[in-house]
Amino acid sequence: MHLDEPALAHLRAAIDDSVGDGPPLPSPAHRLAAGRAAVRRRRRAGTAASAAAVALVLGGAVVLGPSGGGPETAQPMSPPSASPAEGAIDETQLRRSLAELAAEARARADQMAQALVSNSFPAAFDQRGELVVKDGWQVVRRVEEPVGYEPPEASLGVVVTDGERTRWMLLTVERAVDPQGNPIPGQFSSGSSAEDPGKGYSRFEDWLASAVELSGGAQPDALVSVGADDQVVAGPGSTLVDVQEIEVVEGYTSPGDRVAEVVREGRTWFVVIRGHGSRAETVPVDADVLPEATVAAVLAYLAQQTESGEGVR
Repeated sequence: MHLDEPALAHLRAAIDDSVGDGPPLPSPAHRLAAGRAAVRRRRRAGTAASAAAVALVLGGAVVLGPSGGGPETAQPMSPPSASPAEGAIDETQLRRSLAELAAEARARADQMAQALVSNSFPAAFDQRGELVVKDGWQVVRRVEEPVGYEPPEASLGVVVTDGERTRWMLLTVERAVDPQGNPIPGQFSSGSSAEDPGKGYSRFEDWLASAVELSGGAQPDALVSVGADDQVVAGPGSTLVDVQEIEVVEGYTSPGDRVAEVVREGRTWFVVIRGHGSRAETVPVDADVLPEATVAAVLAYLAQQTESGEGVR
């Protein structure tokens, strides 16, 4: 069927009338609010997906099953476990090792300490001021601080023996000094004097008093003194028995030297007087170390000690 142009126009008008105007269009404000809501929904969906991915990476709580299934087929991830023997500390072995190290340290310290002593000087102070005694020797008598030092300096008088031989000793720890005699801060030096009993004194306390004097300590009361007029006078507690000029002992006395006989506390002493006037030197000799208490025995003793190189003091 062919429709002419007027018929077609009539048909289009009829169709428009049957459809009508349709639902009204949303206002511009309504369309803008709807668009913003859609954007927010998309952002929330992206954030949730990211959070899930982070939880999977950081938590490590689940892994996909063998078939690549979802969480319902996943298995918990367990941390790797080590064998009980790996990295374990054997406390018994540790204690044994520490004990062995301590024993080795003590042995080295003892070895170093023993290097400080000998049969001639069987006792000594170490650098820490502690007493070291040679192996096989023992201290049978000690006199604390005979010199009168104050810490950290110290002195000690000891009698030591190995059962066969006995030594009298004076040990000291003093501040070290430079060649000019100035103290060296923080530095100390140890020293010792030693003698066999009976060489010049029959009693340890008399020898110790003499050793303290020679080391620069207090001087004991002199048995005799010599004045500027060259007169010999008895010292405190002494009784002067006799003074006589003696023969020259080669290498020890000079012409005009004398010997004084003195008694103190019931014991006899001889005092060798070398020189004259206030500069005279007095050297005591304990009569108990002589075969007899005579001037002749004193001269023989002086000659013997001089010849041996040991001296009298």
